Amino acid sequence: MPKLKGRSLDALVSNYGLSSDAIRIIRKEFPKGSLETILRSFSRFTLTAESREEQKWPPFSHAVLKDHLGVDVVLERYHSIAFVLPGAVYTPDYAYIMSDGSRVMVEVKGSEFQPGYRDAIAKMRSAATLNFDYRFVLAMPSKEAPNGWRVQTIEPDEKYGAFLEELADVMDTKE
Repeated sequence: MPKLKGRSLDALVSNYGLSSDAIRIIRKEFPKGSLETILRSFSRFTLTAESREEQKWPPFSHAVLKDHLGVDVVLERYHSIAFVLPGAVYTPDYAYIMSDGSRVMVEVKGSEFQPGYRDAIAKMRSAATLNFDYRFVLAMPSKEAPNGWRVQTIEPDEKYGAFLEELADVMDTKE
């Protein structure tokens, strides 16, 4: 197997949950292209999580969400929905349907300092603003939290509603 540029085989095995033998077989079938991109495609069928934090979340998720939101989880899915945003597509880590019928999207991050944290918050806020019928929750492991997870609901952008009202006023005055 040729030496990988940028990311080691061990890192790819760890991130995508596939054995090194499985990766060699995949590479034999798909000799061209970025190995990471190919593995990411396969991981949708083989993994329940892409990161260590995402792997740790499911055993606690139902209890943590019930504590945070006050309703029970009925259904949980991993990477099952994507939101088309202006200039981006956002795929939450987990999607939940709650016992009251509400839909909750959860993004799991390891810490505020990891790459992609700020981007994820911005995408979540944008998705929450444009999709008001969903709740967006950020979950991070925390030793201080009683259940081991710190959760935070990401609220829609407050200025967006005012912008829409202002736009409606302008449109009304043109008639």
